[in-house]
Amino acid sequence: MGDTLLLATAHRAADSVSPGPTSQARNASLVFCPTGTCVARYGKSHLFRSTQGHQAYDDTRVLLPGDAPVMFALPSRDGHTWHIGLSGCCDPRFAALYRAYA
Repeated sequence: MGDTLLLATAHRAADSVSPGPTSQARNASLVFCPTGTCVARYGKSHLFRSTQGHQAYDDTRVLLPGDAPVMFALPSRDGHTWHIGLSGCCDPRFAALYRAYA
């Protein structure tokens, strides 16, 4: 894969990855190798929802959750291969995701 990878967060229209019309998007972390090939895609699985008094925030109004945990192999220069698990904001509140990666 080369020496470097770029991690990026993208909001992608859900209808470009799922059939049928929708106004929702997906919050995804993408991993690219230096040649530009996408080697992993993780959709944020734990959507944030909070209500405090008259203020409310709900990711599910605009986002669709991801399907499953995603890992990719990252070979190092010394021959070791690192296995990297992807996650997004709010996922750290859910220990089961990281247990699945362990």
